[in-house]
Amino acid sequence: MFKNVWLELLALFARIGARPEDTEEERLHKQLITATALMTGLAGFVWGLLYFSFGEWLPGLIPFAYGVIVYLNVLLFAITGNVNLLRGVLLITLLLLPFLLMWSLGGFVLGSVVASWGMLVPLIALLLTTPRNAFYWFLGFLALIILSAVIEPFLRTDNLLSPLVRDIFFVIDVGIPSSVIFV
Repeated sequence: MFKNVWLELLALFARIGARPEDTEEERLHKQLITATALMTGLAGFVWGLLYFSFGEWLPGLIPFAYGVIVYLNVLLFAITGNVNLLRGVLLITLLLLPFLLMWSLGGFVLGSVVASWGMLVPLIALLLTTPRNAFYWFLGFLALIILSAVIEPFLRTDNLLSPLVRDIFFVIDVGIPSSVIFV
């Protein structure tokens, strides 16, 4: 029964934003963008709840707000079929989210290098756009890394996360994006 429900949900998600005149390639492209948005939006809610559970309300609000923005964007895509808007909002929010979160936690170390998730944006852009566009997304990522180094001295100097929790997040924040890139 669970398998049938899962398959029905997948079929429903596959139809989001689809138009009868779409080619098979366009349909697949829309499915990939929609799946990326839905999965990362859900991850944003979970991530936000994790930070809330540790008493870090502002940092928790950032990924939670990302989830809301992305899901509203998917809803708008379902209504309008505007894949360019879906893709653009997805990429810009995916790029900004880890940096805003890292800055709110106090920088590279206190934020467990959460900005490393931003490395995925040029890769996702390579799948969803052109190599030239992906290069610009990569430059955006590098610019945010440099900006982070410049503003780090002005960020908070402590947060409510214990050293153990920060270490666990560090392993997650480096391990998962690296694994995704490798695979």
